[in-house]
Amino acid sequence: MEALFATFPEFLADPAADLLAKVDPKLGTAAVAAILVELASPLLLLVSAAIKGNIEQWLTAKLPEWGLDAKGLLLRLKRITPDGEELF
Repeated sequence: MEALFATFPEFLADPAADLLAKVDPKLGTAAVAAILVELASPLLLLVSAAIKGNIEQWLTAKLPEWGLDAKGLLLRLKRITPDGEELF
């Protein structure tokens, strides 16, 4: 795992190596995964913020096609609701 951290930029590699040194070997892979998630979370936050607008527009266009917009869901509910029973 140290080899993986060695490929990171120094500002990430040093804290990662320090955290890894403090991990009890009995915890193994779970601890290493937790460290990697902790280190990657700022990058994941930036990426998700950058693509949010594009995904939102794409989903807004696709949901009616799939019948998963409000109108489509209401039609599905009406199909599965027994006659005479109110939806809401």
